[in-house]
Amino acid sequence: MIKKIISAVFMIVVSGALMLSPAFAGETDAWLSDWDYAIDDLNYDGKFIYLKEYKGTETDISIGGKATVDGVDYPVCIEMESTSSHYKTGLNRNKNLRQITFYSVGGTPVRPELNWRTKDLFYGMENLEGINFGDDFKTDGVTEAISMFEGCKNLKYVDVENLDLGKCSNFKQMFEGCESLNRVTVNLNNASNTRDMFKNCKGLTEVTINGSGSNNGKLTYADSMFSGCTSLEEVNITGLDFSGVKDFSYMFSNCRGLKNINMGMFNMSSATKLNNMFLYCDGLKEIDLSPIEWGSATPSATEMFFRADNLEKVKISDSFKPSYGSRMFYVAEYKGKLLTIEGTLSQEFKNAVFPSFKDSNRFIGYVTLRSKIELEGQDLEDGMFGIKLDDDKEVIYGIYNSENGDTVDVLAKVYQPGSNTFTIKEMVEPSGGDNYVSCLYIEDVDEYDCEDSERSKTVNVILNTDGSLSVEE
Repeated sequence: MIKKIISAVFMIVVSGALMLSPAFAGETDAWLSDWDYAIDDLNYDGKFIYLKEYKGTETDISIGGKATVDGVDYPVCIEMESTSSHYKTGLNRNKNLRQITFYSVGGTPVRPELNWRTKDLFYGMENLEGINFGDDFKTDGVTEAISMFEGCKNLKYVDVENLDLGKCSNFKQMFEGCESLNRVTVNLNNASNTRDMFKNCKGLTEVTINGSGSNNGKLTYADSMFSGCTSLEEVNITGLDFSGVKDFSYMFSNCRGLKNINMGMFNMSSATKLNNMFLYCDGLKEIDLSPIEWGSATPSATEMFFRADNLEKVKISDSFKPSYGSRMFYVAEYKGKLLTIEGTLSQEFKNAVFPSFKDSNRFIGYVTLRSKIELEGQDLEDGMFGIKLDDDKEVIYGIYNSENGDTVDVLAKVYQPGSNTFTIKEMVEPSGGDNYVSCLYIEDVDEYDCEDSERSKTVNVILNTDGSLSVEE
């Protein structure tokens, strides 16, 4: 009888032990076999499965928000390891991945290890083409998205519109170098930094940015935001407060596909830098600056429209002060085109903007002249020549093209159509052997110190009906 009781108790104890010890006898989700992972404590939120690196051979993968190891369910997160430069993450360690899909399990989404950061999460994944977040990636605590997709040059699709980035403030370089991305919509309700956010996204044609309008000017950096987006045609920004931004420099530089832009999106009351904002935007024909709210400071606007060669019309408002335009238009190359300034143009404004505002609000930019130069056996070099207009001390450097033999191409600033006389001067002269001495400009006597370096040239500049220029030399 006693033996039977002991036997029964033993069976109960063994059975209980088996029931209480699933970690030693339970199942493990098969997809984890392709991962290097660890189970650890996040210190504040219990134990997680840390995905450290994908070791499988598939290039299209799916990641669930919860997984089972030895019969125990754990939430899943992507490991992030801080390094001296960019973070190493459980995703960007594998450069072969092509498609990533996240999915929730029992209502539990995937999330990054540090819930407040997605910095470098996909950084440098050159073969990655698509990411499906859906509602299955937890970002509600994220404050940084720096370089999140930087260098994903083949990324064609990513649904960041569904990510909760309400607490995220830093979007610096988020999409930089995503050359294949065509369209993107993102919500920036708390942004403070968008510097270089879409820089060099060469295939990007359309960007939509939605802001809550409640960040009260928190955005402070927007320079180079779209720089190098050569295909960009449409920018839609609503609810984003630019009133705290000081630096707009290079914001749209080299956006050659941009044909129009609503400047009413921008509040420039704090702007101090507008340098090269539309550098090489040769797709722009008109731009309306009149809706802009300006501040009391005079922003630096050197070369704001430099090489916007096809710009024909600019509209300004009464609040556009003469000092704003003193550099904004002065050094811009409206090559071979007339530029019309519409708005209230005081004489003070005309004098400040450009001395070629003589009798109208139209002036011509530059035309290309070809000049034959002989240098007694010396080779021509780039930058050896300049042009000096009779009533202006500014020097425009010429560009020598070796294919032209002994001719030099120079960009000449033209005030009015008709007969124009230019003085061509050498910028350097031979000093024996291969050495050259600079020809210095002497302000007081209005001449150069180079001997026998001056040649005059008179040409007829013709204004064509389409606003273009042609030159009879």
